[in-house]
Amino acid sequence: MSKQLKALLEKKASLQQEARAMHENITKETRAMTEDEQTKWAELRAELDSVNSTIDALQEMRNLEEGEENVDGDTPAPTDEQVADGEHRAFANYIRAIISKEDRADANLTLSASSNAIVPKSVAKKIVARVYDISPVVEKATKYVTKGTLEIPVYGANSGTDITVAYANEFTDLESKIGKFTSVELQGFLAGALTKLSNSLINNTDLDLVNFVVERIAYEVARFMEGELLNGTDTKIAGITSLEAGQIIETATVGVIDGDDLISLKNKVKQAFRKGAMWVVSTETKSSIEKLKDENGRYLFTEDLTGEFDGKILGYPCYVSDAMVEADEGNTAIYFGDFAGIALKWTEQLEIQVLREKYATQHATGIVAWVEADSKVENNQMLAGLTVKSA
Repeated sequence: MSKQLKALLEKKASLQQEARAMHENITKETRAMTEDEQTKWAELRAELDSVNSTIDALQEMRNLEEGEENVDGDTPAPTDEQVADGEHRAFANYIRAIISKEDRADANLTLSASSNAIVPKSVAKKIVARVYDISPVVEKATKYVTKGTLEIPVYGANSGTDITVAYANEFTDLESKIGKFTSVELQGFLAGALTKLSNSLINNTDLDLVNFVVERIAYEVARFMEGELLNGTDTKIAGITSLEAGQIIETATVGVIDGDDLISLKNKVKQAFRKGAMWVVSTETKSSIEKLKDENGRYLFTEDLTGEFDGKILGYPCYVSDAMVEADEGNTAIYFGDFAGIALKWTEQLEIQVLREKYATQHATGIVAWVEADSKVENNQMLAGLTVKSA
C-alpha cells in the first residue's frame, strides 16, 4: 500500500469519526441541525466524496500499472496483503462504529445470528497465534478445529490382553489379542473474554487499534483457556483434571515436596513420551523447588539459557502459570509431561461484540470475544501429576 493511499484511508476514517460524533451529539440532544452544523455536514460529505473518489482512482491506476486487469476486463483477485489490509481497516472501523455495509462486505466482516461480528480471518489468525505465544500449555495441546461434538478414540491396556510382540516359529499360528478402545468426547462450551478499552484510545487515529485489540483479547483468551486446561470446571471443560487417577502420585511427606517426589513424578511418564515434556507449577511452588538440592549439594533447578522458560528441573523446562494452585495439602500442585496429550477442540472463528453503552459512563468501550471450546486428556501416558499429601 502506497503512503498516499494509506494517508487517504486514514483521512477517510477521521472524517467518518467526525461525522459520527456530530450525529451522536444531535441525536442525544434530540434537536435539528443548526445552520453552522448544516454547513459543516455538507463540507464533511463533500470532502468524504472527494477522498473516496481519489482512493478509487488510485486503486484503479495501481491495478492498471500492475497489469492486474485482464483483456476481458475481469476484476483481478486481490493479493493476501490487500485482503489483510482491508480486513484490518474494516475491523478497526467496526470497533470505532464507523464501518459501512460496503466495508463490512469487502472485508468479510459478517454478522452472526446473534448480531456479533465475525472476526476477519486475518485478524482471527493473529489473535490465535498470540494465544499460542502467551500460553505454552494451550500451544502444546493437540488442537481439533471443528464445531459440534467430537469423539476421539483412545487406546489403552485391556487387563493383560493388550497387543504384544513375541517370537514365533514357522507353521505356528500367532496368538491373537485385542486391545481395548475407549473414547473421549469433546463438546462445545461457549465462553466470553471481556476487555475494556478507553474511548480516548479508540478515537486516536494514530493508534494501531487492531494490534492493540488483538493483544488484549489474546491475553484474556489465553488466560482463560490455560486456566481451564489446568483446573477445569465441573460439567464444562475438564482439561487435565480428566487425567486417570493412576497417573497422579502423592508426596512421601505430609505438606512437603522434596527432590525424590520430583524424580518419581518425572519417571511416571515413560521416556518415549518425555521429548516435549515440561513442568507446570505456580510461582510459590517454583520458589520452593528452587531451594531443593541433590545429595551432592547441587540445585535441582537450573537456569534456562534460552530464556523461553523460567528454568529447568531435572533437565526439563519449567513453566510458571498463574492458574496453578499452590502446594497446599490435598492440591495437585505440579504437572509434568507432554501437554500434547491433552485434546483441545475449539473453533478459530471468533465472534466480537462491542459494548458501547454499557461502559459509556466510564468513557470506555467493552469488547467481548466469544469462543467455543472443550478439552480432555486423550493420552494418559503422556502426563502425570503430583498431589501434596494431607495429614
